Amino acid sequence: MNSTRVNHFNNSVGLRLGSRLQFIPEKGIDFDHFIDEGVRLLESEGRRDIGSMIPELRAKIAAIHDEHPLLARRLEFLETVLVVGMEPLLEKADNEIHFALLYAIAEVDLVPDVFPEVGYVDDAIICEIVLRRHAAFFERFCQARGIDWSALHPERDRRE
Repeated sequence: MNSTRVNHFNNSVGLRLGSRLQFIPEKGIDFDHFIDEGVRLLESEGRRDIGSMIPELRAKIAAIHDEHPLLARRLEFLETVLVVGMEPLLEKADNEIHFALLYAIAEVDLVPDVFPEVGYVDDAIICEIVLRRHAAFFERFCQARGIDWSALHPERDRRE
């Protein structure tokens, strides 16, 4: 994605996302709601062109690979799902993957990426939620492609 397009995402969608955050006492930030609102904003902006952002996404993945290998693998996987595909991807999953990938390269972040050790926590949480929400689809995708799903999937909720 060229810098103009990323900056447009940052300015138009990223800044408006901050106003959509819900802080719930005793629970913290409602990331599920944040993702839902991000997807709605992307849909209203017509932001669905993943192809133009692939070079920037791959550069980001390369830059974080050593310090955040699980996040890097998850971002690579989500990119692969969009690029390769397998079956008709549910629109909700498709939209959430787009949001997670765009969010990962956005300069406007809940926790700025420049903060050592914590800068990517928001990106990681968003990826984990998307993976959890569509785990059955992703597991089938992995089986069909010979990908080790156990190396990617979020830990099972201990309350289940």
